Parts: sequence; structure tokens; C-alpha cells
Amino acid sequence: TEGGSVQTDTQFVDILPFNVAFWRGATESFAYPLRTTIVPGGPPTYEELHAIAMAHGQSGVAVGGKGVILEYDGDAWEKVASPTQRTLRDVALSPRNDLACAVGDGGTLLLRRDGVWREVPLAAREDLLACAAGADGLLLAGGRGGGLWRSEDGGTSWTKLAAGLPVPS
Repeated sequence: TEGGSVQTDTQFVDILPFNVAFWRGATESFAYPLRTTIVPGGPPTYEELHAIAMAHGQSGVAVGGKGVILEYDGDAWEKVASPTQRTLRDVALSPRNDLACAVGDGGTLLLRRDGVWREVPLAAREDLLACAAGADGLLLAGGRGGGLWRSEDGGTSWTKLAAGLPVPS
């Protein structure tokens, strides 16, 4: 268990199979198959998750409360180191999965390059709620107050877009 949390599963169990087994001679023991929602070893996190992005069904990223970041390698989800404790609201992967961005509360902007997540300073004071990652290093981030930021160099530099400017597809 993580943080002292315990997994529980409550179900209705019909007693009839137990009675039938007893009548057939299973007076000492009886195996009853029971499906449960309990995950062996526990889930990868107990934090709430807000967004998931997948790349070709073989890899993925999920983000959520307290800066939690989970990565999927095609077999399992694993919690990875996060540079923030702020709630993350959205995540996006580039088409080649060589770049990922995540955004969250208080103007938090994270980028993943070479497998490492780093926080990037952005002059956003509002909560960031959405992000997108395109080809050739194009990144977009959008905020609660309508702010929209754009990077064309994989997140090295950012420009706040003014109202009325077209956003390329």
C-alpha cells in the first residue's frame, strides 16, 4: 500500500454455491472463484488522474494530483520522478514520442526530453489547463484565463499569442 492506503472491494456473494458444495460433500473446504477489482501489488498511484496521452498504443503518460506522473512502457504503468507537487491538468506527446509536455496549476509547465521531466519557466500566472505537442517541436499551452502560449523549438522559448492571431494546425 502507498501512503497507508488499503485496497478494498465490496461485493454481494450468493450463498447458494456454498450450500450446493456442502451437499455434494465438500464439508471441509470449497474453492469459490471471485473476481475482484484489487490490483496485485496495488495501483501505480492513489492520486487522482486528470489526463492520459498515448503514442501508438506502446507508450503513454498520465498526470494528476500532487504532480503525479505515470509512464506506460507497453506492459505496465510506473510512477516516475516529478519536478513539481502542483496538480497537473493535461499532458500531450509529440507524434514521434520524442517530446512530452504537461501543464497544471499555478502556470506549471513540464517538458520531457531524453526521458527526464523538467519544469520550464513560463510567464503564466494562471492555471494551465491544456497542452498540445505537434511535429518538429511545436508546443501549445492554454490557460484558465484564455491565455495561449506557443513554442516552435520544443519548449526552449515561448511566445504568448495575442487575440485574433491564427494558430497553425
